[in-house]
Amino acid sequence: CVIYNILFREEIGVTRNMILIGILCLLLQTGCIHDFSEMQTVSPGLSNIIPEPSSVKRGIGRFIIDKKTVIDNRAGDAYTDAVDLFRNRLQSAAGISLPDGEASSNVICLSKNGELGNEAYRLDISQESIVLEANSYGGFLYGFYTLLQILPTNIYASAYSQMDLSIPCAVIRDEPRFAYRGLMVDVSRHFFSADTIRQIIDEVSKLKINMFHWHLTDDGGFRFPFHGILTTKSGNSYDFDAFMRKTAYRTGPTSRSADFFGDWQFFDPDNPDDPQWENRQNAHGGFYTLEEITSVIEYARLRNVSVIPEFDLPGHCKPLYDYFPTLRCDNLNRDSDSGKPFKPETFSDLCASSSDIFEVLDYMIGQIAEAFDSEVIHIGADEVKINNQSWYDVGPWWFCSRCENKIREITGSSVVDYTHLQNLQSRFLKETERIVSRYGKKTGVWNEAFKESFSPDEKTVMWYWNGQEDLRTAVKKGVKIVNSDCYYYYFDFYQSSADRNAANPSANDWGGSAPTVSLQSVYRNNPVNENGGLLFGSNQWGVQANMWTERITGFTKNGKKFNRDAHLIYMIFPRIAAVAERSWSPAIKKNYLRFKEKIQVQFYRFEAAGLDSFCTDERIAE
Repeated sequence: CVIYNILFREEIGVTRNMILIGILCLLLQTGCIHDFSEMQTVSPGLSNIIPEPSSVKRGIGRFIIDKKTVIDNRAGDAYTDAVDLFRNRLQSAAGISLPDGEASSNVICLSKNGELGNEAYRLDISQESIVLEANSYGGFLYGFYTLLQILPTNIYASAYSQMDLSIPCAVIRDEPRFAYRGLMVDVSRHFFSADTIRQIIDEVSKLKINMFHWHLTDDGGFRFPFHGILTTKSGNSYDFDAFMRKTAYRTGPTSRSADFFGDWQFFDPDNPDDPQWENRQNAHGGFYTLEEITSVIEYARLRNVSVIPEFDLPGHCKPLYDYFPTLRCDNLNRDSDSGKPFKPETFSDLCASSSDIFEVLDYMIGQIAEAFDSEVIHIGADEVKINNQSWYDVGPWWFCSRCENKIREITGSSVVDYTHLQNLQSRFLKETERIVSRYGKKTGVWNEAFKESFSPDEKTVMWYWNGQEDLRTAVKKGVKIVNSDCYYYYFDFYQSSADRNAANPSANDWGGSAPTVSLQSVYRNNPVNENGGLLFGSNQWGVQANMWTERITGFTKNGKKFNRDAHLIYMIFPRIAAVAERSWSPAIKKNYLRFKEKIQVQFYRFEAAGLDSFCTDERIAE
């Protein structure tokens, strides 16, 4: 280690990788250590921080945390929660309490620096003290997270163990590349408990991911606890408590029926008279209570993560129109054009012209707005079936007499074609956008919303996943954009050749046309470019990985069983670490070989924190 430090500090032309490999070979040859996969704990030091800091200037010596170390919080009470997360981690894993106090040495001092940007921090580590400067809660928290990554990996363990709590002297300056660094998890296609969601938020926050996009509604079930009874101006009644009991669960005649692609029906698990009662043993589903949602939001806030809810509209709404037929298209025109195949099994869109639709959506969005403190409510707007170019995209609006009348009102024409249906979609989204705005929120949409006929509010945000024309339109209209390009940031795709060749675990493959989204491809992608090379522009807010869960059903690999929760984690980690580094660290810091070394150390941190072991996984080989 002394030789390594001297060589690296004096920069005599020997690369860090060469030195590390040489030292490792020497230790292996002399028997000091055994195979890497047998190591139970690792001391990462300054070289293995993810995401890579903006700059690290190494010093001489080390700061040692012991039972006499105190924390001097001069920044103020607003940052106490960040201090407590750090203090509690050391208490749990190492038995060090770190009391409050003032001292000239052996002290960790928090100091507010108004010149630093949001989430930026500076660490000045000497033998006598650690001075942590920041100007925001996130900045102080991320400074502590960096310190924890420098310590041995078993600092993340739940059980106490003795370890070397020394930190190399250095000056670290760090700040985010993008303000938005996110992960989306779909809990509709398969439901995951609040505990699992909290675990994922905890782990990604340590990588300085600061946004959690919660995809709460889709065809597989609604997971937000809509409640109460709404009576609309037309006199129709909507019982949302009954709606949730019936559509949050699904079942069918086989053990695979509850899978998203199974032969399933919605059912009420508390009602013995339900037609699906005999298949209750095959059930899957659930929804969160308001108390659980509040607890997730608070848990995330302590970790500098904002939770953005998604209520997907007007497509992906099978539960809503299935239970409330007044929100379904009437399909009276389905025989009027023999050139359009009528495929009701593909329909999942709300009627854009129902007399009750916006009263119902106002009622539901109001409940979401009250439950979530995020500045954005995502309303989806993806994959509305209005395009006649393929059977997949022929939807109910083509055949609905109410939608035809609405098109005539909007355009003056009774012709139902793609352009006029786009106008109908834009009108629907503008009204929904107004509802969201009335509740003091900004609107989030997927890129399909951005047709030329859509004039978004200046505060509207687009999440891009696929569609160059939509991207061009959004850039032209000057809205904020989040890069969720499916070719690099869809974590439901296979992540290695081995997984793909074995089809295990199962992953979305789009009929064999989906890419393999490996750790390397995620890392090496330029996050400011779309797959075809288009730039996201100066309004790019950030980057987000999307974890869709149609295929997340559990699997067995190499004799080891992964349940549904472990399957979800398997797909997210370690790829989310690549998203974290490329969205946080300066572009000039891009170095995949170095990142690959660091991620192998991170495996031990994941394992210590209770995630399944990935230490020998082939997913980092590509």
